Amino acid sequence: MSKPFFEVFPKLKVRKDLQDYFTDTQVERLAANRERTRLKVCLRSEHLIHKDRVFRMQREMEEQLFEGRPVQVFFEEHYTLSAMYTPRRLMEEYSDSICSEITSFSPVMGVFFRDAEIVYIDEDRIDIRMKDSCISRSLHDRLEEALNRIFRDRCGVKATLTVTLEESAAAGEATAGRGRNIQSIHDFQDSPGNSWGQPAAPGSFSAEEGSMQESRRSAWDQA
Repeated sequence: MSKPFFEVFPKLKVRKDLQDYFTDTQVERLAANRERTRLKVCLRSEHLIHKDRVFRMQREMEEQLFEGRPVQVFFEEHYTLSAMYTPRRLMEEYSDSICSEITSFSPVMGVFFRDAEIVYIDEDRIDIRMKDSCISRSLHDRLEEALNRIFRDRCGVKATLTVTLEESAAAGEATAGRGRNIQSIHDFQDSPGNSWGQPAAPGSFSAEEGSMQESRRSAWDQA
């Protein structure tokens, strides 16, 4: 049974500009890992919330509700949007949020996405055309999968998103530059929580998903 966000976390005090975005949201489920070092909040909203605001709320919860304890809070957002949200409108309104989310996991890939050309092929097909490089080639499949998951699972909007890599005029990087890029890929792949747009992997959270009352007392990795 879902409950209003601030009923689940009544002691949480945030600035009004942040509070307004979460007042009408519903908490559908809470989950903790076995060590109770991560809390996942499954959130339902009828309006889009920019990922930067989601990150802000996560930090506020960590600092206020778990002060002195190493607990990570992670939101898994689900949106119930009106039929007015076509794939094009969603991309136009939500692309900046998607860019922030990508940047949080890979700043370099965030730059590629920000500079990409977004082409609306038809009503439900979108092509993201970005510069070809060893980094974009390495992350191409994961980015494409994540974008489709964000539209389909998070926002409930049926669409097919493809990522096309286009060669730049300055193709042919210097060896040293290529080495730095490859190291950036390794650093990214080895970093924790590097799976944007998707829920936690099976097994990340145990079955210890107490009632709202219990979780409120103890009150993520996205998502």
